[in-house]
Amino acid sequence: MSEGIVIVRIGAGMPADVAGLLPEDVIVELGGEPISNTGQMSKFLVQHPPGETIAVVFYPRGLKGTTELTLAERPTP
Repeated sequence: MSEGIVIVRIGAGMPADVAGLLPEDVIVELGGEPISNTGQMSKFLVQHPPGETIAVVFYPRGLKGTTELTLAERPTP
């Protein structure tokens, strides 16, 4: 694994939390698409509506894992 998005924090009850992702996990694929930077992740999220369930490939503590999560509305800043 050489590229991906490192999770820094997860809000309680948010989709990543519900899916079992943890801080320091590294996301490398969303919905079958490789994700290597935040720009790719933002583009993916814009193209997929809230309520859609997607597969997530990630590395928790160096081991490859997969889970599914259901996208939610993006919080407003």
